[in-house]
Amino acid sequence: MVWNNFHYFLGCTSIAYKKTALNMIKILDEAKISYKLFENEPCCGGILFLQGNLEEGIKKAKENFQYFKNNNVSKLLVNCPECLLTLKQEYPKYLENWNIEIKHTTELIAEIIKEKLIKLNPINKKVTYHDSCHLGRFNNIYEAPRFIIKSIPELKFKEMDLRGEYSQCCGGTIRDPYFEVRNDLTLDILKSSRRKGKIILTGCPTCRYNFNAVAEHFEQKMRSVDIIDLVAYSAGLISELPMNNE
Repeated sequence: MVWNNFHYFLGCTSIAYKKTALNMIKILDEAKISYKLFENEPCCGGILFLQGNLEEGIKKAKENFQYFKNNNVSKLLVNCPECLLTLKQEYPKYLENWNIEIKHTTELIAEIIKEKLIKLNPINKKVTYHDSCHLGRFNNIYEAPRFIIKSIPELKFKEMDLRGEYSQCCGGTIRDPYFEVRNDLTLDILKSSRRKGKIILTGCPTCRYNFNAVAEHFEQKMRSVDIIDLVAYSAGLISELPMNNE
């Protein structure tokens, strides 16, 4: 049975990618999945843990747990792999009685496709897939994105040379202040992916932003697309495939 009756936690990255969040909502509605949205969604506080600011991170986690309790939350669907890492791995370390089930959007979309709750139409494009650090190495989610990609008719998919647990970091989380290092890391992936296709699919908003920003700056033809947008396009829920940071 498909995962249902949850709260959809959009995450701070949905401020930058409103269309992707809306497209996920379209997918949920098309599949007739029951969900709720928060009126005043808080930040997960993941950046605090990444910075090593443990005291403030734990404080934020406690505040959010109380907020979730007040809103009768038992399940959370998340877009952002950093939110997934924070809510699924950091919170349980420091919160007693943390009992909220967490799932990433790619995992749920894979379930929706398996249960044939949406119809996917052909897409005649060449694509590859980037395993982000937070979704892959930190959360061990490798199969769900690939199942989704392989479920779309006529989509020509080639794996990157470095993939899975050996995938390269895109450099997104260090772009400030290590701008040049980020550029080198991202360009290396863009250049090595040229033969695979002109679209790099990802399940991470940070990776998507990074690839597109660097590609535009250095006049590379490669572009990155979120798997959510790919599925919404294949299902006929949107008329165009978003190819830039919008």
